[in-house]
Amino acid sequence: MDELLDKLEEYNFYTYSVAWLNCNSMKNSTRKSILLLGEHALLKDLPVDKKNNPLKVQRSNPLINVPFTFPSFILNKQFISNWNSIYYNKQIKKESNFLIHYNSFFYPLDSISNWNRVYGKKGFTQFQFVIPFTKGKEGIKNIIDKIVSSSCFSPLAILKIMGDKCEYAAPISFPMPGYTLALDFKLNRQNIDLINQLHTLVLKYEGKIYLTKDLLIPKNLFKEMYNTDFTHPNKFQSLQSTRLDI
Repeated sequence: MDELLDKLEEYNFYTYSVAWLNCNSMKNSTRKSILLLGEHALLKDLPVDKKNNPLKVQRSNPLINVPFTFPSFILNKQFISNWNSIYYNKQIKKESNFLIHYNSFFYPLDSISNWNRVYGKKGFTQFQFVIPFTKGKEGIKNIIDKIVSSSCFSPLAILKIMGDKCEYAAPISFPMPGYTLALDFKLNRQNIDLINQLHTLVLKYEGKIYLTKDLLIPKNLFKEMYNTDFTHPNKFQSLQSTRLDI
């Protein structure tokens, strides 16, 4: 984890950077990751057949389709462990440089149609947070340790850096300079209980939850994270809670 976080900072000058992370291993030393760095290709970098119309928008056609909703028990730790091993070992070399279509870089899951069916009929939720750089390394590692020690697991974990140009004055704007980690969780009672505990950890490290993806954050933690004035007469008059029957 230390190596990955250091690399993210070292290569932060790239226009795009994102890390895939296997955060389900019990041992910190065996948490494998792949760091993807991207820059816009120049005309001279393109193959000959692409140079005549380099800005043509190309649709992304799924390579495979998940034809039915999986039974809930299939998405277990062994399944995720096997999938992570396959994904990690696709990266044969320590470092690879290549030209890639923007669809494949930005939207890798678009190659699998109906991928959400893998999570079962109750679906999934995503838990994403950002922690400032000053507390980021400690916070990220402790949150992942919490997930692993809980016996819960996340099939997908994506780590990014937010730069110093992402802070806005909007009342409930999420971005701020720091590390942001997005995790998928199958919707069940055990994972919901874990996410409620992770909310408190994010607040401890002065972070924020990404509200667009959140289903569970309680009002008091939301107020602390976003320093929001609920007494203002023109704000949040339609605020309501979400009830999940799991």
